[in-house]
Amino acid sequence: YGLGAVCVRKREFEKAIQHYDAHLALEPKSMWGLIERGVAYGQAGQAPKGLIDLDRAVELYPMATQPLLGRATIFI
Repeated sequence: YGLGAVCVRKREFEKAIQHYDAHLALEPKSMWGLIERGVAYGQAGQAPKGLIDLDRAVELYPMATQPLLGRATIFI
């Protein structure tokens, strides 16, 4: 998960997605993993895939605002 964040800062979105994939393989319901991978997909020009992750985070954590904010970043 942490390596994904480093890759995002370096604008290496595909590598970041790979790290988030690994994190989510271990923790498939990780809110932050879903959010961060969703945003990375959006930044990599793959918004539909990003929205799937972010919608899943909203579904799993309906009271959390962070997935909604992540969703908004895809449309900015």
